[in-house]
Amino acid sequence: MSDLSQRATSFIVEVFREWSQPNDFVSRRFGDLYSERVTYYNMVKSRDEVVADKLGFLNRWPERSYQLRSGSLSVRCDRLPWSQCRIEGIVDWRVKSQERRSESSGSASFFYVVGLEGTSFKILAET
Repeated sequence: MSDLSQRATSFIVEVFREWSQPNDFVSRRFGDLYSERVTYYNMVKSRDEVVADKLGFLNRWPERSYQLRSGSLSVRCDRLPWSQCRIEGIVDWRVKSQERRSESSGSASFFYVVGLEGTSFKILAET
């Protein structure tokens, strides 16, 4: 695995770890994870629009747990013309809202494109 692939893998593992954290922590970090323009579920959106959507989900489901399914992660990186990586896999999730007395769980396939902006990865696409 190349250094770029290893860094992209570490980045996406951290994204899911942070997504499982308390709302106040996650809401401060989301803006740092996304590029200015993001292809978000097949629509080009601004970072602010993506973050607003994510914050709505945080408020609806204040308790969240996301676990990458072992062996499901695939990372393919291209250095040229940009340092970008396509990452896909399966995540097992559980969400809960005590206020609404509701919870849900399941598994989902995910796909991200991440790219280096300076020395840090940013999410360029998410589905």
